[in-house]
Amino acid sequence: MLTLLFQIHFLMILSSNWAYLKDASKMQAYQAIKAKEEQELQDIQSRSKEQLNSYT
Repeated sequence: MLTLLFQIHFLMILSSNWAYLKDASKMQAYQAIKAKEEQELQDIQSRSKEQLNSYT
């Protein structure tokens, strides 16, 4: 009985770790996309400022 309890506990810990790693992977991908979009936005803004400065 005790062995069964330990096995269930081990499987619960294993599934928890798997869920954490899966979530961390998705969060890392999200952060990479977010950083890329922010960089593109900054590039667009700097180009717009350069174009405005060229008209003056």
